[in-house]
Amino acid sequence: MAPNGSAAKESKRITVYIDQGVFARARGVFRATSHLEDDKSWSQFVEKALLREAEAREHAHNEGKRYDDSDAQLSAGRPLTD
Repeated sequence: MAPNGSAAKESKRITVYIDQGVFARARGVFRATSHLEDDKSWSQFVEKALLREAEAREHAHNEGKRYDDSDAQLSAGRPLTD
């Protein structure tokens, strides 16, 4: 079952820019623990991380209730400053 509770799962290809150190650390964690966490792929690992962050923010800022889904365009590219 998909994280949103639906039986069928559609995939969405995304491109993100992240700090090289964060990427290297996450990749090391994935390689070391994927067999322990039953991660089928790097994509599944990233999806689980995104879901955990979404759930944490919903808990912190929306009384644990799910925010509405959004198809709105997000700003592209990496920030020019920190």
